Amino acid sequence: MRDSLIKGAKALKNFDIDIDNTALSLVIDHLHIYPFHSGEEFPLHAHPNFEFHYIASGKGKLGLIDMDSLINSNDIVTLPGFSQSCHIKSIPEYRIKLVSLKKMLEFERTFNVKTGDLFINPPKQFHWQNSDKEDPIIEYSIRCSFDVPKLPFPEMRNMAEEFTKIRQLLINETNSVYEDKYGIKELFESIFEEAYYKMPGFIAKVKYLLQVLIINFARHTWNKRENLHNTPEFDYNTRRLQSIKAYVKENMHRNITIGELSQAHYMSTRTLSRFIKKEANFSVHQFILKMKVDEALEIISKTNCKLSEVAMLTGFSSPYHLSNTIKKIKGKSPSQYR
Repeated sequence: MRDSLIKGAKALKNFDIDIDNTALSLVIDHLHIYPFHSGEEFPLHAHPNFEFHYIASGKGKLGLIDMDSLINSNDIVTLPGFSQSCHIKSIPEYRIKLVSLKKMLEFERTFNVKTGDLFINPPKQFHWQNSDKEDPIIEYSIRCSFDVPKLPFPEMRNMAEEFTKIRQLLINETNSVYEDKYGIKELFESIFEEAYYKMPGFIAKVKYLLQVLIINFARHTWNKRENLHNTPEFDYNTRRLQSIKAYVKENMHRNITIGELSQAHYMSTRTLSRFIKKEANFSVHQFILKMKVDEALEIISKTNCKLSEVAMLTGFSSPYHLSNTIKKIKGKSPSQYR
């Protein structure tokens, strides 16, 4: 195995590669290369988060048991976990008491795993793994929590819907081993090499590759016939309103006419008026004026700009005009926002 991969994998524990935005929350417990010793075995255990495995070389055996209903029962003991994360001290590990081992084995599925295979452990899924004595396993793996915020920003809603479906595919994983069809090996190794070479933007690229890695793991579990994938509906109204707001903000230092605004967005003045009324509950004039006042108050409250300068920046003919407009709409003078 290339030295750069091993050193890059070790370096990852020193970087904050978690992802936290309004479409996805990914908290990394570990992301590493694990070389099994000859005949090494991990006993039956589970974790409260996801675990993704790729067999980079070697062979061995795997046992999977889907018994998450027992997690909170008397059959389970919680032990301190192990983590190589730069900021997570420990993720708990669940073990089954010996008195219940025979009962658990009734639900077990056993697989022979080899180079190029991958498997996924959803949260609370019990599994065990051992390595061949003659051809020990080298494994790439990532353990992480994976959640989607309930209230994403409008511009992130489609992506959040996509990740919700991805997470559901992973949660519903049906105890299987897959041959790599979507470049899992290359994605892992690209992440390790980014951490090794540390070129400009490597953290951003690692976070991007992590998202692709999770998506491509999930694609192995997708059954096209049984689980049709519907592309999230594109919200054209939200995007169009955002575009109109951006145009007004960029040009608010001058007088913006309804004709100009409608032409810039390929709409008739009548269609624009109906659209603004429906989406913002204002006439076009009121909509533009409100944006200008809001921008003016933002400047007044956060800077020491003179009122004449604020009026010029926001397209009012004079400080007097700006002051009167603010009093009329907000019921307060500009000085009350300082």
